[in-house]
Amino acid sequence: MMLNCRPAGGLLLSFGVALALASAQPATAQHDILSNDGFVMTHWGTKEGLPSNDAGPIIQSREGYVWIGTGFGIVRFDGVRFTSFNSKNTPAFVANEVRTIHEDATGRLWIGLHNGGVLLYENNTFSSPAFLSPLAFTTVTSIFSDSLGSLYFCGRTGVFRVRDTSGSFIQGLPEHPAFGFTGSDSRVYLIGSSIVQITPDGSIHNLGGYPDRISIPHVIQESDQTLLAVKSGELRRFYLRPDGSVDRVESFRTPGATRLLADDNDGVFVGTQGYGILHLKGTRFTQPHGLRAMQGAGRTVHSFMLDTEGGLWATTGGGVYRFIKSFFSVIGHDTGLENDYTWNIHYQKDGTLWVGVGMGGTYRLKDGKVVLLTMNDGMPDDHVTEMIESSDGRMWFGGVNGNIVTLKNGVRKRIDNLPGYRRARVLSIAEDSQRRIWIGTRNGLHALQDGSFLPYPKTHPQDMVSVRNIIPDPNGDLWCVSSGRVTRLRNDSVTTFAEREERMFYGTTAVMLDSGRVWYGTYGGGLYLIRGDSVIRMQRVYEGFGPRIIAIHEDRQGFLWINAERELQRVRKADLLAAVDAQEPHVNVEVYNDLDGLANIEFNNASLSSAQQLEDGRLLYASTTGVIVVNPDAAGRSITPPPVMIEGIVADGTFYGTHAMPQLPPGTARVDIQFTALRFQSPGRVQISYQLSGVDKDWIVSDGSTRSITYANPGYGEFTFLVAASANGGPWSPDPARITFTIAPHFYQRPLVQIGSVFALAALLFVGHRIRTARILRRTRALEEEIHRRRKAEEELRRSLDEKTVLLKEIHHRVKNNMQVISSLISLQMGNSSDPLLRETLKESQSRIRSMALVHETLYRSNNLAAINFREYIRLLVSQVTHANLKRNVRVVVEETDVTLPLDQAVPAGLIMNELYSNALKHAFPDGEEGVVTVAARKDNNGTVELVVADTGVGMPAGADPKKAATLGFHLINSLTEQIGGTLTITRDPGTTVTVRFPSA
Repeated sequence: MMLNCRPAGGLLLSFGVALALASAQPATAQHDILSNDGFVMTHWGTKEGLPSNDAGPIIQSREGYVWIGTGFGIVRFDGVRFTSFNSKNTPAFVANEVRTIHEDATGRLWIGLHNGGVLLYENNTFSSPAFLSPLAFTTVTSIFSDSLGSLYFCGRTGVFRVRDTSGSFIQGLPEHPAFGFTGSDSRVYLIGSSIVQITPDGSIHNLGGYPDRISIPHVIQESDQTLLAVKSGELRRFYLRPDGSVDRVESFRTPGATRLLADDNDGVFVGTQGYGILHLKGTRFTQPHGLRAMQGAGRTVHSFMLDTEGGLWATTGGGVYRFIKSFFSVIGHDTGLENDYTWNIHYQKDGTLWVGVGMGGTYRLKDGKVVLLTMNDGMPDDHVTEMIESSDGRMWFGGVNGNIVTLKNGVRKRIDNLPGYRRARVLSIAEDSQRRIWIGTRNGLHALQDGSFLPYPKTHPQDMVSVRNIIPDPNGDLWCVSSGRVTRLRNDSVTTFAEREERMFYGTTAVMLDSGRVWYGTYGGGLYLIRGDSVIRMQRVYEGFGPRIIAIHEDRQGFLWINAERELQRVRKADLLAAVDAQEPHVNVEVYNDLDGLANIEFNNASLSSAQQLEDGRLLYASTTGVIVVNPDAAGRSITPPPVMIEGIVADGTFYGTHAMPQLPPGTARVDIQFTALRFQSPGRVQISYQLSGVDKDWIVSDGSTRSITYANPGYGEFTFLVAASANGGPWSPDPARITFTIAPHFYQRPLVQIGSVFALAALLFVGHRIRTARILRRTRALEEEIHRRRKAEEELRRSLDEKTVLLKEIHHRVKNNMQVISSLISLQMGNSSDPLLRETLKESQSRIRSMALVHETLYRSNNLAAINFREYIRLLVSQVTHANLKRNVRVVVEETDVTLPLDQAVPAGLIMNELYSNALKHAFPDGEEGVVTVAARKDNNGTVELVVADTGVGMPAGADPKKAATLGFHLINSLTEQIGGTLTITRDPGTTVTVRFPSA
């Protein structure tokens, strides 16, 4: 019953609002598009364990269980498990359709059935009290208590009132009411087609109702002076005088309302037939975010409830729903976005929200209006890649094709036609402290000054290709992210930051300035901190950051919010800095994901404009399901441990309750202890800890879905089972739930029988010991002789193995020496030849011979003669080839990864690496150009080996197909790749990357 109701304030709805709410989909004017009125919804139906989707009455008992009435009995829910009670498993049920549920002051549950009277649930047992026999086989529609402890049962035969264990029907009522409740004024209200009031002295007053005498679905008490009644299409307020009589009545229209529930903020939730849940406050009906998610039969509400955790429950024709106020809300289809797949966002100071949806255009949301803008409306592109607002109030939009447009006071202006601008995809736009506009594109960084674009910096332009992010520092520095690097521009000096162990191909995607420090995140490499001129990898402090980080912001409480693509991570910044300085090794990171309602949400990243922090501290994120609005001030989880209940013991199939110490029979082979942790908000974050005395030495921790523990053959004696719970990593229950039970011993387990058995067993053991000792002595002598023989054989095998190892090493050494002689002969031939082409050919042959000789040299030095450490081989090969080619302007990066290859694969793989690396040095950097060559050998979990040589040079000519090339080098590469059963792939732009993959032997 809904008894604790608060005043809803004036509810005189205007005719216009009534007409709007009378439509099939109630209008919900959206004045603040970022209002954090969102609810997170959880839904349960037959797939989750409900016996029927058509659910009826619902209450939460003082123990914490949620009880739900259905047409197939009553269901008890603990947040994870549904337990059904009906005529199939509970004999007390003579009918299954539950019409009402009530908990009295002593914690007993009373259940009214359709054509089945009333059931009492007490001490885990259902029964039919004898004093309720006048209600047997009738339909009971409402049960409630008054302030004196009397129980009232409303049914087809009238209102039956029970005091203690005696009851009688109330006489003098104008009709048989459908339901009733006790008000805060201690008066009893009975509702049929009119509202009847019974005062504490027993006087009956008819307060009136609706003239058509159709039953009123629901009434709540707003205050001591007002009642609010609902009937389809109309709400009616009754104003009461101090004596309880009606002073006046007000009526107003509402669409399809059937149920009412006062919230905790002087408002009323209105359940409807076909329109879902509305919220009424003052004179305004709304349908907050999340409440609109009810679909189909779920839009017809049967009953309401608020639980102890603040959740709103609704039973419907389509299952049971629970809504909880969330720290986030979603701007998507419900707000008018036809395309929820958002890429970038910006919230202007004038209240305009801009939302880019890729090739679908850009939405403008303001004052409840949603407008889609494209190139036809003056936008730079249908795919806007970046948007910011400058200090003069202008909006800047950059497009995928390099177009730039500004907008102010409805006037658009193209900027991409100014001198010095080279059209390329706009990746970033920023304004510095001097009000200069910076544009980052795929062609580098430009500053807009005096009506022209100036390339910047003028030195080291190759470091500024594809400037994805630009972040001006108040001290005048400019931080840029380009080609996966974080770069600081200070006047004309350029400083690039990278942690040595960082794999740069991950790319930097998020940057946040922080009082001289810089936090940046990578797409795959986690979180980093730049402090001074040092880079610190934060995965050393906490491994769980990211690893795909899209945005970083700091809220007003000093927490860093890290957008990790499919979840949000919150950590106190001071804790991170203390951990870096080794002052506090532990860092508590809160993770918000699908357990908190972020299900099916994937955050997007196109630029810095994919996330924004507003002046009031709220955060906006672009995602695949719309714009996510996060209110950090409302975040933070309760760490109060959930209540734990022990429901009973099942011993060898027999159930034992918890009201007395269960006595289990001798030889009990299986004991199942059933319990629950009552948590409805994020039950997946609950942990269970339990211990059975005499069996478990320590507490055992399990996840929150555990609802029973089985012990096989626990023995006999007295046992105590304790169970505690923890939520969100918080403290454990200070007072664990416990149950003590005993298992009786068999006759032979009694003390006197056991003492006699011990003496008999001792005698048998003595005789057996003498026999066993003699056998062991004979066996020991035989084993000593066998051990001596085997030791001699092992020594002979070891000597033979040592000789073969020395011989095999000598073979590898001589093969290497012979190849070195061949290499020297080639060198002599090169010195006697004046033909440049012949000299180059001999030099390439010499390089190939050296690569093969290097394999034998590596084996000779290794303790493993069957395979070589390919990492060490690559390091020596790169040094050897680099020295031969003398490319001083080329920087070589060798990836340090352990890969071991057998000899039959090491030789062709070494020749392939020699050819690829030599080609990169010879052809990628003509005319002494500078660049980087990356050499790597990797092996994944499936055993596939990957050889990679990548350069940042000029790239291969267009149309060139290495697989059909006539050159000896690529002919050799193709042949060797085929020989080891591999595949060859080549990618271009920028530079060239050649990858050979083959299965390891």
